Amino acid sequence: MRFLVLFLLVLGFGSTIQAQIDISSFDQFKAIADTSATAQKQWQKQQELAALTTKSAFGNVLNPRVPVSASVTNNTNLAVNFIPAEIFGGPAGTFSQVQFGQQYVTVLNIAPQFDILQPKHIGEVKSARLNEALQDKAIAMSKKAYYEQLNVVYHNILSIKAQQEILRESVAIAQRISEVVADKFDKGIASRSDKNDAEVNYLNLSNSLKQSEITLEQEYLKAKGLMDIEKDLSLNESIWSIDVEVMNATADGLLALDYYRTKELFQAQEFRNLKMDHLPTLSFFSSFNWQNNSNSQLLDNSQPWINSSYFGLRLTYEFPTNVSKLAALGTSRINLDIAKLESEHQRLQSKIENQKLENNYLQAIQNYQNAQSVFALEQSSFTATKDKYEADILPLFRLLEAQNKMINSKLKVATEKATCAFQLQNIQINNSVK
Repeated sequence: MRFLVLFLLVLGFGSTIQAQIDISSFDQFKAIADTSATAQKQWQKQQELAALTTKSAFGNVLNPRVPVSASVTNNTNLAVNFIPAEIFGGPAGTFSQVQFGQQYVTVLNIAPQFDILQPKHIGEVKSARLNEALQDKAIAMSKKAYYEQLNVVYHNILSIKAQQEILRESVAIAQRISEVVADKFDKGIASRSDKNDAEVNYLNLSNSLKQSEITLEQEYLKAKGLMDIEKDLSLNESIWSIDVEVMNATADGLLALDYYRTKELFQAQEFRNLKMDHLPTLSFFSSFNWQNNSNSQLLDNSQPWINSSYFGLRLTYEFPTNVSKLAALGTSRINLDIAKLESEHQRLQSKIENQKLENNYLQAIQNYQNAQSVFALEQSSFTATKDKYEADILPLFRLLEAQNKMINSKLKVATEKATCAFQLQNIQINNSVK
């Protein structure tokens, strides 16, 4: 009895760990990916890095610096200086050897300084802000591509599940046909060939259903890989319940164009920064010194600390002869021209891409409507053929042929509707990700 209780507890614990995630819409599917995917976390870190760069640029406007130095010197043998001897009462024209200084010297220096006017650093703040905006656009483009991958997997799963429903119904019909033919064979009405054909039809459809289960599992594994989750997923939405025929499915996304326009602004600011690097700079400098001298010991408290200090302003200008700076300016000018060309190119490309999305959706709708019409005809043909077969008017192969045509046409309806939902969701992703 104790073993049974333990076994049940283990089962309960395992079921908690392996609990699946039920998903009823693409928006929920995407929201789960937003919280679990490693890519989302990486994008967040990239945004943090860009924000840190902006903060650093603000701090670099004044570029405050406070160098601190300390030195301790033991003059073991002071330098000898030659002084005219007459200073000390000696004969003119002669020199006396004198040593100046003290043996132990301790010096502490603090030199605060900062830039008052550095045009390039001011421009770098604008560059950092534009870089942050550019990074946001780049992340949005990566996120859009990621959502499009999710869209593919999600609607593949819905399509396969709809196909499985059709295959299950078809397997049941094929089984009934096989049983009817087998009964006729037993009664000597049907041939063995008919009996075999009916059974082969049943086996093929059953195998197609089994293969679809493996394919479905593969798509679920893709979804788990994209979302970076270990729990099993279950998509509960049915493709048949999705309204795909929207009156005005307009694509108006301009994310790529926004990215290249921001890149153009960034390159223009970088070019201005390099030009401002040739302007004069004004900075504040100062120095505070404390010195302790002694012939007895280091840091002699009996000797006073000697203080000295100064401060001032420094105007610096560098003549534009630095080859590296001139080359960087020329390179930046070319990069700006390239960015302008890319922006203009993307303006037209964005318009074309939006039109292609709308055309893809319209094409999918037309294919779906056509598939519905074909299925209605094939279903009618199958019903008529079945009645004639049961009345011994038509042979079995005509019935099996009509059934397969009906099955294929219904599978086509499912896949075309899934394609419509996929294309419509592509438009929504294109319009919503900014």
